[in-house]
Amino acid sequence: MNILFIALDTLRADHLGCYGYPRDTSPTLDALAAEGARFDHCISECAHTVPAFTSMFTGLSPISHRVVGTNWCMPNENVDLLDDGTPVLAEVLQRQGYITAAVDNLFHNMQFHPKWFARGYEHYVNTSPKYIEGKTRADHVNERAIPWIRQHTRDQFYLFLHYWDPHQRYSPPAPFDAMFPASGEGMEPKKLSDKRKFYPCCGPADMEEAKWKQIAAYDGEIRYVDDRVGQIFDLLKELKIYDRTLIIVNGDHGDDMAEHTCNFEHREVYDCCIHVPLIYKLPTDMQAGHNTGVAVPTLVQHEDLMPTILELADVKDVPSMDGRSVRGLLMGGAAKHRTETFATGTWIWDTGHWKSAEMCVRTEKWKYIRRADITGVVPHSKQLIGLFRQKPNDFIQLPACELIDLENDPEEQINVLDANPDVANKLDALLKPWTGSELFVG
Repeated sequence: MNILFIALDTLRADHLGCYGYPRDTSPTLDALAAEGARFDHCISECAHTVPAFTSMFTGLSPISHRVVGTNWCMPNENVDLLDDGTPVLAEVLQRQGYITAAVDNLFHNMQFHPKWFARGYEHYVNTSPKYIEGKTRADHVNERAIPWIRQHTRDQFYLFLHYWDPHQRYSPPAPFDAMFPASGEGMEPKKLSDKRKFYPCCGPADMEEAKWKQIAAYDGEIRYVDDRVGQIFDLLKELKIYDRTLIIVNGDHGDDMAEHTCNFEHREVYDCCIHVPLIYKLPTDMQAGHNTGVAVPTLVQHEDLMPTILELADVKDVPSMDGRSVRGLLMGGAAKHRTETFATGTWIWDTGHWKSAEMCVRTEKWKYIRRADITGVVPHSKQLIGLFRQKPNDFIQLPACELIDLENDPEEQINVLDANPDVANKLDALLKPWTGSELFVG
């Protein structure tokens, strides 16, 4: 069995056709989901790149691996590192005899170079020099990945491909830059409980054209990377190794469109930033006797990826992990896996470390958010909190606590905390190990 792990940076689940989006953004991924299993509620441990990928590759939650910020915003910030003794996915598979390779730049584009992202790879292809608009294009990933796959057709390989589209800045190449309208054409607004009209997955019905242009560009980026991922699948079929390849497609986090306060960025623990796609396509011999095109409704997290991959690869000597394998769900087993998930959002520099300033616990029905009081905390020298250009005042203006009824308010627009204090108290108790730790700004 080969293993192909594809990570699509900044891809929120609800902008894919197979997750119900009305625009035709993802024919390749929709077809893959029809062959395999689509997880409807995969929740990222963090709305940022480095912590999310650290959970994917270790099977650990941030409270265990202790990485809660994307440290690359300043050089030489090597205080918050993954312990060298913590095994990562590529290392474990390499010990099992897999040829391991990555086409990626997680190690090289960060100014503090998080070294654990390069561990375990016999071949690590750095795509950092191929930058356009601040990111590596999908074409540049494929121009390195396709020759490698051709050269290793007869090997048993684990290949990690990291595509940065649709990460901002949104600038899809032609013809994808003109594929979707800069308006709500083809979409239906809904009326919220407070009578406002709102386009699901996008923003208020009265938002200006400039924001619709950004949404159209984001969707164009998705269609572009979907097309390039299709090139990889076509190659596997041409080489006759598609049927014996386990394929996993996942996002690390999403992006707020015009729904909340961090428009066209990712900082907060609303679902637009932490609800990500997760699709598994099993090798043909594993699919025998099992349904395909399955939608799995239960909650899962990034930390479940590594134990799942290792169990599917029949690895016996597995490291200790927080995550749990979902192999049973892929094979048609019970539909319950987790009753709640946790995620970190905005983070800030405090007392010589990056610490989380925002946490949430999410069940299928409820989301409870707790934010730290950062008044008096000295922000980073570049006045960064969370990511990019958010000023501390933007964060302070958000409620200290929020309770959201996800069943009745999937757009997460209404705080129902005052009407449900008992629910909030129960969920707050679940957050205590997180908010009470040194990883959270007190």
